[in-house]
Amino acid sequence: MKKKQDMADCVFDDASDFSEGLAWVRREGKSFCINKQGINVFPTLRYDFAWPFSNGYAKIHNQGELFFLDANGIAKYGKKPFKYASDFSEGVSFVLYEDETTWYCVDKEFNELFAIDEYVPSSYAEGYAIVKREKSVTSEEIESNPNSYPKVYEYNYIDKKGHLLSDVWYAGAERFSEGFAIVTLICDWKDSEYSYNYIDTQGHILYKGGNFRISDSFSGGLGAVSFEETIIDDEFVNPYKCYVDKYGELVMPYKINSPTSFSFKKIIIKDEDFM
Repeated sequence: MKKKQDMADCVFDDASDFSEGLAWVRREGKSFCINKQGINVFPTLRYDFAWPFSNGYAKIHNQGELFFLDANGIAKYGKKPFKYASDFSEGVSFVLYEDETTWYCVDKEFNELFAIDEYVPSSYAEGYAIVKREKSVTSEEIESNPNSYPKVYEYNYIDKKGHLLSDVWYAGAERFSEGFAIVTLICDWKDSEYSYNYIDTQGHILYKGGNFRISDSFSGGLGAVSFEETIIDDEFVNPYKCYVDKYGELVMPYKINSPTSFSFKKIIIKDEDFM
């Protein structure tokens, strides 16, 4: 007969979302791993910090050491200690070894596929990873933006061979979703001016009719966008939002108070939403 689990056993100081059937929870300052039945799957393993499983590996930081853990509870290391490492995504991770400045793209056996010296990479999504590099700024730009961060970065994408998507660098970039990624084309800290658009996997701008003040990632074949943004009582209000399709055409030009991404390729629109 299955013993009923004590409710106190399921109360944690903190808990992550489940990923690949497992979740990391914290109690008494340590992280351990449970399954959906609340069972500690690695009873002897507790760590200082742990990240969700991705591609079968979880990133672990314990007692000053960074490494990976597989779904069987076996620790995985590279040829040298890691200083930084991205989560595994699409079968690879980007790692930076201690006492080095070169990033390496490695597979799940930690074979080095290629190296990156000029910029800092992130995880892959749909075959492309965001990379960033420090942007050169003039003394005039620093004086005009005194409240900006000491370092200003610009962003691009690389493919699975480490090649840049294009020669164009952006003020901001987000991960690809359904073949399109949001990029920041204008970023002015002084006047809080931001401008966004989408690019495809060839680096082409999607919407040719102008840029957006706000845009959401593609979901269900559409991206939610806004051309305006106002502040009322210190809160952002988006008076006009619509959707752009994969052909760069605006669709459903409604005045929607809170449009969402199309997770199921449909949305309920009330009569009062029509302009």
